[in-house]
Amino acid sequence: MLILAPLGIATFAGNSPQAKWKGKIVEKDGVIMVENPKKPIYEGRVLDLIEELKIGESSGPPEYIFGRIAAIAVDGKGGIFVADDKNIHIKAFDAKGGYVRTIGREGQGPGEIGCPSDVFIDSRGELLVPDEKNYKLHFYSPLGLSLQDKSFGNRFPRQSTLGPRDELYVLSIGGGFATGTYYELAKLDKDLITAAVLHRIDIPPGPLKESLAGKVPDFCVRPDGGLVMGFSKKDEYRIEIIDPKGRRSRIITRDFDPVPIPKNLLDKVKKSRPPGTAIEIPAYFATYSRLMADDEGRIFAQTPPIDPEGKSFIWDLFDAEGRYLANVRLPGSAWHLGTMKHGLLWKVGKLYTIEENEEGFHIVKRYRAIWKWK
Repeated sequence: MLILAPLGIATFAGNSPQAKWKGKIVEKDGVIMVENPKKPIYEGRVLDLIEELKIGESSGPPEYIFGRIAAIAVDGKGGIFVADDKNIHIKAFDAKGGYVRTIGREGQGPGEIGCPSDVFIDSRGELLVPDEKNYKLHFYSPLGLSLQDKSFGNRFPRQSTLGPRDELYVLSIGGGFATGTYYELAKLDKDLITAAVLHRIDIPPGPLKESLAGKVPDFCVRPDGGLVMGFSKKDEYRIEIIDPKGRRSRIITRDFDPVPIPKNLLDKVKKSRPPGTAIEIPAYFATYSRLMADDEGRIFAQTPPIDPEGKSFIWDLFDAEGRYLANVRLPGSAWHLGTMKHGLLWKVGKLYTIEENEEGFHIVKRYRAIWKWK
């Protein structure tokens, strides 16, 4: 279904194309440090999103009803692939939103999926589906034929991203209650063998004694192959860029004012915690909680305050050099932001989103982006 409806994305008042950046860039031990002030360059309306397409219904043909969307991917022709982790398959749609085929099915055999945690398209046009239940990476042809499965071994893939050279970055969890667990962010080669460990945190055996907030990384990858990595901390705003050779090449920071968590939200979190939990609940939001990059190398960091019932969220926007450009409000799903799944994808100047309709069903939308400073 094609739609042409404007969605205005507003930030602050007074956008000026002549605005100048007031931060500074220095080099320290071979690493470029980009130090940003509290305020962005542009403080006005910088982005319009024009809704072009919606896929998904509450009732009707089953091809257009989703159980729960884990992730989406878009190929070079604008075809859209939707990973459904409740119905356990991938649905393919053409650039106009027409249903094409269903790929994969639930199971443990060759080409069968336990739970699709993400979906990617590699440089050959093949579909890659990380399976967080069977600990496999499934490969399918563009026509949906099962090509091969590769094992993650003892990795439990929680979050993944595919680089421009088909390198796979995986945040996995391993170990156990009795021996201790760990989170590890690693770069894997084509055979899923570890090429580099970028971050690891080891957790002692037994019950969790302290929060993992600010210790488990969030990450995304840029078109040049640089990995963007950061940590959700309430007292620090820092984003690191790791070049394709695994070297820390750039660090982006920003001055900020702490944002307190509202009392009603704190009370809700306290009531939802298991009895006997002793981990302290922070009084302030993390400075940012999710990272995303577009196909021009710009970086988005999702910032507080966060409304668990919200339908749109504010993101800090940085240019490819790391300068703080603006704040933008983007549509999305609170479920994805809270479960280490992004639900947003930039492709050739268009934003693809996973949202919820009035009945709470997941849908996919495509927007055309119009940047106001150009």
